[in-house]
Amino acid sequence: KMSKESKKKGGSRQSDPDKFPGYEFGGPVGTGLLMLWSHYILYYFWYCYEFHNGKMYFPTSVGELVQFPLVLLLKIRDKAWPTTFTMTCYGAFFCSQLLLAAIVPGPIVEGLAVFKDKRLPYLINGYYCYYITLFFLLLLHFLDVFPLDSIVTDFGVW
Repeated sequence: KMSKESKKKGGSRQSDPDKFPGYEFGGPVGTGLLMLWSHYILYYFWYCYEFHNGKMYFPTSVGELVQFPLVLLLKIRDKAWPTTFTMTCYGAFFCSQLLLAAIVPGPIVEGLAVFKDKRLPYLINGYYCYYITLFFLLLLHFLDVFPLDSIVTDFGVW
């Protein structure tokens, strides 16, 4: 159901194509804060699980509240810091995905109209990259270069 304001504008999302529509999620600052928050909250949940039997931890005084970020960072450094092997694997995976995204062919489609009715081209090769990645992971597993059980033992699953 459209609002009265949308009906007045003809129902389009962007009534004036020459006018900048504004940022979503609070712009660069909002998206940056969202990225930081998404990582912090995962470490906070890990902290609650690991050190408080899964119960939510809430500082009970101002002193605890002030000290909590340092306590959390020290716990992360001592108990949850990634190993060199883990970081190497993540880095290799990330670089391989960049390489695949750049070289794997696929159809090119135009996206929705954005600022000033400009349509951006998108290379649709995600499924191809996914299957190539699976193929190489299985190949590395069967060649005993990267056993798949190392995902469970080295990447924080258990």
